[in-house]
Amino acid sequence: MHIRTLPLLAAGWLVLVAGARMGDAKDPVKILDVQPRSITADRSVKYDFDIVYVRAPRRGNDEGIAWTEVFSPLRGEPGSDLVLLHPDGSEEVLVIAGDDTITDPFVSFDGRSVYFARIRNLHQPGTDKLVSHSADLFKIHVATRTVVQLSRQSFTPNTGVALANQIAPGIYNLAPCPLPGGRLMFTSNRNGLAPTKGYTPTTLQLFVMDDDGANVEQIGHLNINSALHPTILKDDESRRNQ
Repeated sequence: MHIRTLPLLAAGWLVLVAGARMGDAKDPVKILDVQPRSITADRSVKYDFDIVYVRAPRRGNDEGIAWTEVFSPLRGEPGSDLVLLHPDGSEEVLVIAGDDTITDPFVSFDGRSVYFARIRNLHQPGTDKLVSHSADLFKIHVATRTVVQLSRQSFTPNTGVALANQIAPGIYNLAPCPLPGGRLMFTSNRNGLAPTKGYTPTTLQLFVMDDDGANVEQIGHLNINSALHPTILKDDESRRNQ
């Protein structure tokens, strides 16, 4: 049934035009099938590869959970694990988060490893509530489950303009993105740059480092708020970030 409203300027009335009769109990009711089909049911899709993703716990219909997203990049739901989904629908947990949050997974160029960030959640004093505290970058080799930590809680403010009483905030190293040539781009608030509008406790800027975490170099100096999720362009020579 389609209903449109047409203005009649001369008379100032609204005319309702109905494409079908209204209120007829004999009209058939169409039942919509909302059950998702298995990807294997589509013969045009060759699905023979694993998928890595973050699985956040469900707290029920009446309780929301925290998402790591553009307005809250420094927090996530405690207990969000890194999971491997196989073509047959079976799953394997690659990294158990516990009280922490796994976020920002990125598959290596050879498809054998996954880079990810781990947000550390600590108990708020005197309560059972978990709050975001810091984050570091890791790399897991999928076949062997070997995990290597790539970043540390290094605070590197600009000493020429830093306040004498400046205290190191919780350092957040996030959004790993492998680059051609064996380097890794990521975002971090390690420089303690104050945001312009209180967007985050400190501004996330762009950095690169070697694949093993050495030789950290800042490349995004003029971010007036925060850089998020760097991505490689097709020419392999430029980078895009949100």
